[in-house]
Amino acid sequence: MRPRLPVHQIRQSLASFNWSAAYRAIYDTVCGGATLIMVSFALALGIEKEQIGWITSAVSFACLLQMLGPTLASAVPDRKSFVLRLGYAEPLLMMAAVAALPWLPQAARIPVLAAAVFMAAASIQLTRPITEDWVATVLPAGLRGRYLGRRLQLASLFGIAAILASGFLAQAASKTNPLGLAAILVGGGVFGLMSVAVLRRATMPDAMARARFTWAGFRQVFTERPFRRLMLAVAIYNLPFFFACPYYQVYYLRILNMKESCVAWMMVGYTVIKALTSTAAGRWVDRVGARRAILVCGPLYAVFFVSFPFATPQCPWPVIIAWTLVGLGDAAWNVAYTASVYAAIPPGPSRPMFFAVASLLMVGAFGVGAILAIPLLRALEPLRLTLFGQPLTHFHILYALCAAVMLPGSLAGLLFPSQRKPKA
Repeated sequence: MRPRLPVHQIRQSLASFNWSAAYRAIYDTVCGGATLIMVSFALALGIEKEQIGWITSAVSFACLLQMLGPTLASAVPDRKSFVLRLGYAEPLLMMAAVAALPWLPQAARIPVLAAAVFMAAASIQLTRPITEDWVATVLPAGLRGRYLGRRLQLASLFGIAAILASGFLAQAASKTNPLGLAAILVGGGVFGLMSVAVLRRATMPDAMARARFTWAGFRQVFTERPFRRLMLAVAIYNLPFFFACPYYQVYYLRILNMKESCVAWMMVGYTVIKALTSTAAGRWVDRVGARRAILVCGPLYAVFFVSFPFATPQCPWPVIIAWTLVGLGDAAWNVAYTASVYAAIPPGPSRPMFFAVASLLMVGAFGVGAILAIPLLRALEPLRLTLFGQPLTHFHILYALCAAVMLPGSLAGLLFPSQRKPKA
């Protein structure tokens, strides 16, 4: 399904998508399920550090509703309005939930927070396949790498500001009083609303707005060989991240005893590197193809996980340096993965379902990994291991296992498409 839009409408739409991604970066940095502020808020509510995985999994399992999104969108006359209205619902639900949670009884806080996070995430997950199809339909194929690199750069710059602000605000707020942290989360929700509002200026092609999804076309998702091959590669490649990502902030705050401002500066270094290199990464992916880019990133991620067992409260520098270097890998990965998904999905009314399945695999797997990591951490806790005389906690051992899985798993990059960009 090719866009039939004048050049000025394509430019205006792509600009709207850029600003939406920038504001969304602030919202995700502050209000995401595993962010510094959200984890600090959950810990201040009295939730045990090993139980943080339940909050992350609630966000991840909301992606199951993406399968219903295309069907619901087909039933409404105004598909763009459908996207905007549900988009507004996510930050509004989040803001209401965090404002109410400090006043609830202790026993009710964990289930209520998980339920609220799930409901907020569900509203945006219902529209995600439509918005992904919207961007992919408007974006010319010959501009994919360059545009996605630019969009990542803009989002990274806004993310830097959000990381710094959230780090210092979290450190200023009391770790035992969740009210201040709740106020920060409410402020982040405002940027979530702005990320939806700017999409009003984007044009949705008539062919996409009129397309009607039918479940008969669902079979195409599983019969499209390039798409199946790509999803298998993504699952294998990201396996260690499914277990590692939910516990980053717990590791920094409770294992390394880092100050919130120090965590913020560490993430700023990572984001600066990613922002500075994302445009060049986009051009590089266009030139060499996604497969080669993904293969180069694998060893960087393995080194990243190896750094965690070497970090201690007295010397957190291995992790700080590793986060700075891994920004190079993430700049290339984000562009290569997104461009590969756009290229692997064929035109037609079933496109939103392809995006739903792709997101379901990624986000859902993170939810499963977060839950499986809970008994894994419990099993690792009794182990008494040392590294150069330094005792290792169960979190150190978890990240060492992730490093052991990452290096051979990175060979899944061979399953990525190798084609370079078409002529614009």
